[in-house]
Amino acid sequence: MAPETQMKRRIGMTGAVSLTVGNVIGIGIFTTVGIMLAQIPHPLWVICLWLAGGVLTLAGAWCYGALGAAYPQAGGDYVFLRKGLGEWASFALGWLLVLVIFPASIAALATALLECAQAFAPIRELHSGALEFQEYSRWCGVALVLGIHALCVLNLSWVMALQKITVGFLLLFILAFVFFGFGWGEGSWCHFSAEAFTPGASALGAAGIAIVFSYSGYFQVAYLGGEVQNPHKTIPRSILASVLLVTALYAALVVLYLYAAPIAALAGRTDAGRVAAIHLWGPERGGYVSWGILLAILGSLNATVAAGPRITFAMARDRCFPALFGLLWKRSGAPACALGLQAVVSMVYLWGGVFEELLSYASMAMVLACIGAGISLLRLRGHVQKTGFARRGVITAVCAVFLSTYTALGITISRAYPVQSLTGIGLILLSAPLYILWKRLSGNPHPTTFR
Repeated sequence: MAPETQMKRRIGMTGAVSLTVGNVIGIGIFTTVGIMLAQIPHPLWVICLWLAGGVLTLAGAWCYGALGAAYPQAGGDYVFLRKGLGEWASFALGWLLVLVIFPASIAALATALLECAQAFAPIRELHSGALEFQEYSRWCGVALVLGIHALCVLNLSWVMALQKITVGFLLLFILAFVFFGFGWGEGSWCHFSAEAFTPGASALGAAGIAIVFSYSGYFQVAYLGGEVQNPHKTIPRSILASVLLVTALYAALVVLYLYAAPIAALAGRTDAGRVAAIHLWGPERGGYVSWGILLAILGSLNATVAAGPRITFAMARDRCFPALFGLLWKRSGAPACALGLQAVVSMVYLWGGVFEELLSYASMAMVLACIGAGISLLRLRGHVQKTGFARRGVITAVCAVFLSTYTALGITISRAYPVQSLTGIGLILLSAPLYILWKRLSGNPHPTTFR
């Protein structure tokens, strides 16, 4: 039998949407509204900001959809930057994604999932007396990380089925929360009355950071572009449809929170969803929000685990990473070695407890990656136009909106968190000597599959 050298295209429209929606909807919408109200205590301002965030995110979704349709390969940002800005830019981003951002995100999500799960079956009551609670939680996190990675190695279809079920229940939860909240909750439209208010630049900047990161992750399906069916249509349509759906859900939840409780009760709280549920149905119902958070974290964890190794795979095929990680396991067509590397690094971060610091340092790098993708689209707009996706003028206009948004976000983050931002930029610059060394040492041929 001939060796398998290409990934199988097994992800349809439903799967692509479930990956994107599951990765975008995280705990942010359940937590950040209260923090925003502490700085912008005006309901209409908060609602408009969330809607504006959705509109601006649509510009980014359109840009990534255009790039994904033009270059439907495994790797996402890595591929786009390589095509548009050259090998070093893609190398710098790729190494940061593979060794820092994705594994640290997985460690953070696994930890958050276990903490949320304690609301239903407290781990503290289940752990062995010979182990400390913190150590036992880490072992549970390791088991969770290994289990999802093993599932990805064995069969991507199983992962996609789990993702569809998880996202399906998450959407049902949100719709039920909104429907029963407005229909049978003890809320009041009087909570929307407020005195005239004009927020300052610092308050708008802080709110902007929370909103943009709550909408982030809409490009997740682009990392699996080499496995999407009919990618020229599925990738852009799934990203745009997902962002529209998430924007509608976010707006509905924000309105529900404000209907449920007065601003004074929500302002400054990091559990706005729970506070809203308590005001709607009483203290005994507040814990129900934990189900939504649990599903949101699980959906994001599944999507992140599946996407990360595709970057490693793409880098190995371009000889920017050891050849071993460009292998496909013949039985499932999965990049097994790349998945194994991600699992190991994630467990190291999980056990060491350093993932929160790493993610704070990498925030600026993630913003710069989006800016790089926008610039790449501008440089590649001639090729994108040839695919029939859009005209050059439209591409330029949408890119301008996208780049302006993320440039403003980058400036805001750098002012609010100068040390973390400089550290993130330093991580990118550190890849320069590594790139030079790798170019000198690389060049050996490598196989493409193993049994």
